[in-house]
Amino acid sequence: FLCMGGASCVMKETLTSDVDRVMATMTRLPVGGRLHFTNALLIASLALSYRSNPRAEKRIVAFVGSPILEDEKAMEKLAKKLRKDDVAVDIISFGGIAVSYTHLTLPTKRIV
Repeated sequence: FLCMGGASCVMKETLTSDVDRVMATMTRLPVGGRLHFTNALLIASLALSYRSNPRAEKRIVAFVGSPILEDEKAMEKLAKKLRKDDVAVDIISFGGIAVSYTHLTLPTKRIV
C-alpha cells in the first residue's frame, strides 16, 4: 500500500493478503499534498519483485484523486519502462479528470 500524496511517496503497508490490515491502513491515510505519480509507480514496480508468487501477473492498481501534473516525457518514459518490465497498470481516476485525461491516454497512444 503506497501513498502518492504529501511531501513524498510513502509505503504504508507491505504486500499482504490480509484485508483487515489494508482497511485499517486506509483509514489512516492523509489527504492532501502534491501527487507524485511517476515516483509512486516506479516504487510500486520495485515492490512487485518481492511478492509471494513471482509467476503471477504483475499488476498495479492506482487510485488517483488529484490532477496528474507530470510532464509528457516523464509519463512516456515511465510507460516504456513498465511495458518493458511487463507490468500492467490500472488507473482509477476520480478527481481532476479533465486535466489528467490527456496524461493518462498519452502513453497508450504512443506505445501501443
